[in-house]
Amino acid sequence: MDIKFKFEVNNFSKFKELLKETKDQALTSVGEYGKGEIKLRTPVGQYTDGRVGGRLRDGNDYKVEVDKGAVHFGNDVEYGIYVHEGTSKNPNKQQFITDGIHDNLGNIEELLKKAYKSELDNG
Repeated sequence: MDIKFKFEVNNFSKFKELLKETKDQALTSVGEYGKGEIKLRTPVGQYTDGRVGGRLRDGNDYKVEVDKGAVHFGNDVEYGIYVHEGTSKNPNKQQFITDGIHDNLGNIEELLKKAYKSELDNG
């Protein structure tokens, strides 16, 4: 009986580690997916001289916090917040981050389910 008990504890530890690794991979997948969806919705400047922008679109990124089970999305371009939230001079919000994530909550949920199911089936 003692051997069986030790075996179960060892497997539980391995299972916990597997879940932690899967959580990191799953959250990173969500980050990459979300970043792509946000990029699709990010406005790109069109200039009268023919230039095309893209700096705002390229400023989208994410950060994974595995311990908190969270993925944070943002944009590091200084004017990104003004485009996203609008201003008193230009109140037209273009919420590319919010829309990119909220429009895909179902897809993100499926992505997480598949990541865990795949790892548990193979692990």
